[in-house]
Amino acid sequence: MTQIAYNRDQLITLAGDLRNSKARLQETRNELESYVKGLVAQWQSGAQEAYSGKQAQWDSAHNEIMTILEAIAKAVEDGAISMAEQDAMLAATQFGG
Repeated sequence: MTQIAYNRDQLITLAGDLRNSKARLQETRNELESYVKGLVAQWQSGAQEAYSGKQAQWDSAHNEIMTILEAIAKAVEDGAISMAEQDAMLAATQFGG
């Protein structure tokens, strides 16, 4: 027989850790963006345009990663809550708890 084991609190902590990592990633990106914007503003060549195009691609990738991290955190959190609710329901209805 297959055994299912989970720990709701650990899963909720994992969701929080994912969100904290997401926040740190955003903070680091903001710091880097602030620094780079100062450098880009000083460029007077075609390199500025080329860089801006690449930066737009990086910005898009960053936004996708942030969306994915939030989706993972939410899935972990929702799964933990759902499993705990199902466990409580089974305990109450199937096993007389």
